[in-house]
Amino acid sequence: MRILHIHHGIGIGGVETYLCRLAAGQTRAGHEVGVLASGGVYESRLAEAGARFFPVATKKENLARAVELARPFRPDLVHAHNYRAARFGRRLAARLGARYLMSVHGPRPWYKRALFRDWSPLVIAMSEADRDNVSAFPGVARRRVRLSFYGIDCDRFRPGLDTAPLRSELALPDDALPIVHVSRFAHDKARPADGLLDALERIVAGAPRAVLLLVGEGPELERLRQRAEAVNRRAGRPVARVVGPRQDVERFLNLATVAVATANTALEAIACGAPLIAAGRTGYLGRVAPEGLEAARAVCFADHGRLPRAVAAARFLEEIPPILADPDARHPACQALREAVARSYDVAAMVTSLDRIYAEVVKG
Repeated sequence: MRILHIHHGIGIGGVETYLCRLAAGQTRAGHEVGVLASGGVYESRLAEAGARFFPVATKKENLARAVELARPFRPDLVHAHNYRAARFGRRLAARLGARYLMSVHGPRPWYKRALFRDWSPLVIAMSEADRDNVSAFPGVARRRVRLSFYGIDCDRFRPGLDTAPLRSELALPDDALPIVHVSRFAHDKARPADGLLDALERIVAGAPRAVLLLVGEGPELERLRQRAEAVNRRAGRPVARVVGPRQDVERFLNLATVAVATANTALEAIACGAPLIAAGRTGYLGRVAPEGLEAARAVCFADHGRLPRAVAAARFLEEIPPILADPDARHPACQALREAVARSYDVAAMVTSLDRIYAEVVKG
């Protein structure tokens, strides 16, 4: 099958990482894959994945150009990712005579669902909680929603990676206890970073070797950098560092004594064997244990759904210090989680789940 994925960009981000993985997995499975998006740093990853890249911003004035570039590719299916790309993707699919499919990557308020007019006949949700959001009034009928999941590259994201160069780059002592938070720092997604900064001075008072590393990008990054500098001034030393965007996230997750993450990155942390605290835009889930993996995945590790607990410094103060005090005690649980993810949520399983949905779409 020839599949053309549509997204607004291919910079650093969760959906972008997912698309690179998906393109690689689908190519290995024998599909021909293209990605249409504005440019970004992950273009090279798409090339490595064997996907064709069509550099077009998903704006209505670019539709004719997109048709011109994509028509020789002759896609059987146009698969748009998220609402903005779907508005463009539906029109492009119609012009190309291809089937159209939309994936939703996160919740939207009811009024945005009410105004949206570009649903595909079947809609993919990446978690049970997002399925509930999509199918709630005034969304689409639940019978039209299909579930998929984020698959992890367990060869790239695995324990045992060499972190010595990273420690040297960051000037971290060998006995440092890094608290690693990887996210896109935008709007509600910045709440965990704020909560960690609120809690950090009290965490460091009990664990002087602790250091907070904030990894990612987004419109809140500079504000968080200023907050971190203020924490460091009060502490009299650098206990918080805003690292910014990185393409070696797997090494940061190997470095982590404890990781704080949501969505795709939470699964990456598990695959790297890091103790995980799930906190995101929809609330605070907390420490993920093997018996809680499926419940955590169903809310995309606090990125989807409505959680009863809000992100707050007090939550981190309850759960982070015990991990820092005895990191080795968490290894058996981390290993069990990693094995569960490798068994059920790798890239090949993700591609297989999507192939079943694609077959439904093509049949009509």
